Amino acid sequence: MPNPMKHDPLILAIAILEDGKGLPFVNHAIEYDLRGGFISPGSGLINSEILNLLSIRSQKKDVVVLFDRESIMLPAIEKLAQCYQMHLPNHGIMFYMEVKNAISRFYDYSENDFSKLDHLQQLIWLSFKHGMHKEMMNNIRESGLTGATFFTGRGEFISEKKSFLGLKVAPQRETMLSVVSKERIKDVFDHLENRYQIEKTKGLKLLSMAVDAFSQAADPLKIEPSNAEFSALFSIVNDDLKETYVDIMRELNMNGGTSISAFGTLSSEIIEQYFSIPMSPRKEIIFTIDKTNKINEAYRHLLDHPVMMAPHQGVYFTMPILGAKGLYQSN
Repeated sequence: MPNPMKHDPLILAIAILEDGKGLPFVNHAIEYDLRGGFISPGSGLINSEILNLLSIRSQKKDVVVLFDRESIMLPAIEKLAQCYQMHLPNHGIMFYMEVKNAISRFYDYSENDFSKLDHLQQLIWLSFKHGMHKEMMNNIRESGLTGATFFTGRGEFISEKKSFLGLKVAPQRETMLSVVSKERIKDVFDHLENRYQIEKTKGLKLLSMAVDAFSQAADPLKIEPSNAEFSALFSIVNDDLKETYVDIMRELNMNGGTSISAFGTLSSEIIEQYFSIPMSPRKEIIFTIDKTNKINEAYRHLLDHPVMMAPHQGVYFTMPILGAKGLYQSN
């Protein structure tokens, strides 16, 4: 039997839009055959010198996350980019990545081949219903994960709209991120599938994606070779470091990025051992998209920065992306 994940892989897409445009964007995505999306409030970090003089350092944004098969997602991305005129400056950004492993009601455990992971580090992305947070933390710990970061948002899904006679619903969702070695991916998937039967449970998604470099790896300077034209830099830092991050990106002639409010969790001993972050502080997840060589330069710069790499300040990782809309490096 052919493996659908191999021949029609799952794609995760992230769009950064002006405040208030997330819901219409997801509604358009549903029109283009996607099942729906996850919307989280974010901030566009500004490194304009003129705006900085006016003490304007961020703008409200909607961050939208979409999942689906490549055969459905790629045509939808083209239509969404055209609909929102992303070929013009300041009309939004969208980037997308390949998912290596996944379980949900639409993606069976049997589709995964855990032996074919070529990157040493993998990002675990777990989405679940609001209200499961404490229970999920305990099970995450039991699965062997040593640290995680959570952020919240709302879901807009076609199945939920149908079940409520077309009335608009926006159930709150939570998403967990954690970077682990590829040897542990199967154990995490097995544990959470056995505990929750994710294949049969509405509102649960478990994904993993390749990570090129990770600041808490045994060799943080090792960057996986990549043919990707663009990459993403994810920084999970204490919330008081946002301005320092923007200043660093300005020094490197890069965009400030987009941030989402979050918090770290699990036991302080484990966090300090693996992530160098104390328990449950307020966090910011900041992601910046650029040419791969510039992202690698920024990552190395963060590793050498005495404030950003001080104990309990943050972690950093880079990921290859398949493509992007709305980027203007030449400007």
